[in-house]
Amino acid sequence: MLGQKQFLGKMRWQMTTLLLCIYGFFKEFRPSEPYLYEYEHITLNISERILNSEVYPIWTYSYMMALIPVFLLADFICKPLIICEALSYVTVWVMFVFFRSVLVQQVLPYHSVLK
Repeated sequence: MLGQKQFLGKMRWQMTTLLLCIYGFFKEFRPSEPYLYEYEHITLNISERILNSEVYPIWTYSYMMALIPVFLLADFICKPLIICEALSYVTVWVMFVFFRSVLVQQVLPYHSVLK
């Protein structure tokens, strides 16, 4: 009886680790990233100057600032944080596809704090 409980405890730990690794892989798998600039420049008709001076710098610094609370909160609320991150990721890509203004392109990183 004791051996079975230890086995199930070990299997639960391995399954949790496997699920987190699979989630991390699919979260970071972004086949659209190489085409992001072309999409914004040609499809959304945003100039190169605006993209390089107003959109991309905001993305970089907002992502950096968003990591601080995520690291602090990650130990306390792991499961809700993962769910919120997944919902935020989907929301950002829906906004990215359907809203076409420069302002939205700048604001997207603020809505994707957990992305």
